[in-house]
Amino acid sequence: MDEELLIRPARPEDRPAMERITAHTWESGDYIQEIWEHWLAGEDGPLLVAELGAHGVVSLNKLTHQPDGQLWLEGMRVDPDFRGRGIARRCLDWNLAYAREWGARVVRLSTG
Repeated sequence: MDEELLIRPARPEDRPAMERITAHTWESGDYIQEIWEHWLAGEDGPLLVAELGAHGVVSLNKLTHQPDGQLWLEGMRVDPDFRGRGIARRCLDWNLAYAREWGARVVRLSTG
């Protein structure tokens, strides 16, 4: 991937990108549209987006602090038009580095 991937905290103005990314996650929709505002306001861990150069936001995910030094990595999504470019891997690496800095002993991720 030649373009720079910038991972940063999500902002309210990222909602249209989130809606585009999650529009077709499952036939029944995606839960992230329903909890986006809660995640933005939450103090239990960062809601992140990844920007790919001029393409803007192409990925998102939420890290939630859990008891006993654990982190839950949830809602990881990559824009379907940008899958297969290593974006999820780079986001995962960023999340694991965050977990190490925070002192997490366990990071959990459920994927399908």
